[in-house]
Amino acid sequence: FGGGTPFPNLFGAHAFASKQERMIGETKLEAVIQVLYHHLQWVDSLDAIVSDMHDLPLSTIESHMTSVTEAIFQIVPCQFNIFRLLVFTTLVAGCGEIKQGI
Repeated sequence: FGGGTPFPNLFGAHAFASKQERMIGETKLEAVIQVLYHHLQWVDSLDAIVSDMHDLPLSTIESHMTSVTEAIFQIVPCQFNIFRLLVFTTLVAGCGEIKQGI
């Protein structure tokens, strides 16, 4: 996830983290979760916008996914790419947390 930096270190969640590192890490984690939440809201909104997923241009999906991964990279420089975003979205869909059929 973080390339050369262990994942917990990206968010100040390691054994030797200072209080300041933990606070900054928590803020970063909250920001990443907010970006992912807005992504899921976008996915859910497709239900009202698109009657058939074949009508949704791939370029629209790619543009959105790229903006999400770039937003996350601005918060925490890491390797959260489109593939990982797709896996995240698939897992959330499998848990029934977004509208069925999207």
